[in-house]
Amino acid sequence: MARSDKLSDLVQTVRKLNWEVRPKIASDPESNKAGHPLHQAIADIRNNEIRTSQLIRGMSLAEVGVEEDVGQVVEHVEADTVGARQLLSEFGTAREAILSILRTLPENEWEEAHDTFRGDKSFQDIVDDLIASDREHVAKIEAAIG
Repeated sequence: MARSDKLSDLVQTVRKLNWEVRPKIASDPESNKAGHPLHQAIADIRNNEIRTSQLIRGMSLAEVGVEEDVGQVVEHVEADTVGARQLLSEFGTAREAILSILRTLPENEWEEAHDTFRGDKSFQDIVDDLIASDREHVAKIEAAIG
């Protein structure tokens, strides 16, 4: 799959969630609360997106041995204090940060490997992983919607 198609896939995930999930949250107030399966599924995709955004940012700044900053991913406790709509917005913000970097990335850097906490990874590898992760998370979200 071409680079532009992969970036388009990343955009489509955001659109799908906004068009299909936001209305569900609005129509079912319980789904907006911690403990609801939809809330948890959205928290999971949001947390993954924040971690990936940090990784891509570190790679783009050529930080050696890019490490995960778990302090920046306030997961379980904070995710339980905000609604699913906010988590979905935070996912969208992190995705836009990723896309912003990837859209301006020079072609010669697309396949260049970086030493990261996920092993040697290129931007292309990270995007491939993110597309696969999106499919898994969206399936969980769809299952939670029922």
